[in-house]
Amino acid sequence: MQQKEVLYVALGAVLLTNISILGTLYVTGIVGSDPAAEEAAKLALEIEQQKQAELAYAVPEPASRVNYLHTLAEAMYICEERLTSSNDSLKSYSFNHQTSRYMEESDIYFVFIELETIGTLDSPGKTGDIYCEVESSTKAIIKYQMVMREE
Repeated sequence: MQQKEVLYVALGAVLLTNISILGTLYVTGIVGSDPAAEEAAKLALEIEQQKQAELAYAVPEPASRVNYLHTLAEAMYICEERLTSSNDSLKSYSFNHQTSRYMEESDIYFVFIELETIGTLDSPGKTGDIYCEVESSTKAIIKYQMVMREE
């Protein structure tokens, strides 16, 4: 090899070695890093982690139940109104208090009514059951089903 080529190889090796050393120092943060910026980044990361932890353990605030139905009796009144307005031949009715209930999971009142209709010349009186579901939040009847029994 000529002296010029040896000089280029040596110069390239020294240059490559210096670049790799400086690059390593820069990546590890020893050279070229700003301590104030680094501290601010750590603080921002800690604040974000604290917010995430607070959100993970936060208890949701319960919804206001001001305009909701509060008792089974209120649901029975709603079903009774529907029953009396929709039946012309109603003789008597009674609520089945043992099977009527409130389901907290679905926030729905289930009301069961037994009824008897007046007989006419064309058809005799019948007995039957009414199944009524009332949603607590809207005070509206979700399901209303009348089943007449054959005697």
